[in-house]
Amino acid sequence: MSGYEKTPISSAPFDMFASARKNAIPLFASFELTPRCNLNCKMCYVHLKNSEIEFHGTELDAEQWISLGKQAAQAGTLFLCITGGEPTMHPGFCRIYSELSKFGFIITLQSNLYHLSDECFDLLKKIPPQSIKFTIYGVNDVTYRKICGVSDGFTRVFENIKRIKTLGITLEAVTTVTKDNVDELPEVERLMEDLEIPWIPSAELKKSVRGADTNIESLRLPDSAYPHLCEDVQNVISKGKNKSFSKPCEKCKEYRTGFWIKWDGKMSFCSFLNEPDIDAVSLGFSEAWKQLVDYEESLKWPDECQKCKWKDVCPRCAATLATESGTVNKISKDFCRYIDKIFNNTIGGIKHG
Repeated sequence: MSGYEKTPISSAPFDMFASARKNAIPLFASFELTPRCNLNCKMCYVHLKNSEIEFHGTELDAEQWISLGKQAAQAGTLFLCITGGEPTMHPGFCRIYSELSKFGFIITLQSNLYHLSDECFDLLKKIPPQSIKFTIYGVNDVTYRKICGVSDGFTRVFENIKRIKTLGITLEAVTTVTKDNVDELPEVERLMEDLEIPWIPSAELKKSVRGADTNIESLRLPDSAYPHLCEDVQNVISKGKNKSFSKPCEKCKEYRTGFWIKWDGKMSFCSFLNEPDIDAVSLGFSEAWKQLVDYEESLKWPDECQKCKWKDVCPRCAATLATESGTVNKISKDFCRYIDKIFNNTIGGIKHG
């Protein structure tokens, strides 16, 4: 599922979170069940057509996901996000969801709500998640056709929003902002206010390094790859230096506390990455988690980052490096020129570091 990926960290008591980070306990999990989707959004970094999946890997079946869930619960995982692609497109979704709910997870389900079968609806009625986080791309079918490639997108999503609300399940909405829907944001905001649904827009579009066919450059708003950049710079000026991060993963909210298992069973610390190549199925959860933590601790900033005058204020992270340059171990000269231009214009050339 593309868009803003908000974690449930705010739901965790501080002492629990601090202890998990200190002891490298995998408190937060995301299970990306499938790269399949019933929409075809032009900016999605996960979605693969059915004919493309075999080239990139093999989807885990229901029993494999259930086994990983059991192992994760035994290792200390409490918060579980079930996502995709569109997770309900996995042929074993209902069994996976039903069995995972028995392990005591606090579950968030991420969905586009374009299609909600009666079987899925009845399951959510019987075993409601803590929340459902859904994407909304506009307030009419025309916008959905431009962005998602379907003719009845808004009509069907709106109907399913109303269906879910009858169940009393908490809903949260996100909108991925592109050139095709930016003018519609005020209407989206008003609709979400009328429905009393928390809403977050995000224009932070990242290129795909995972095989999805995207054209991010044509969709980004002018200077919108990092929309809060200028605000961050002003904070640096008013409050002094930002916190310096000696390792890329230290910038991640779920550093040493969370993981993402992709549809092929590979474990990473970030949904945007195709590295490291840690197979949670063949290794088993505990060994895969150990290797992931070791990888996080060993990952270093590229030499250019360590020497850069903007190193303490640059919004880069491991995902930025990977999606702009192709790997977490390199910089993108184009991105660096962009950052230098923005910071010089905003700060006026003040040197940092």
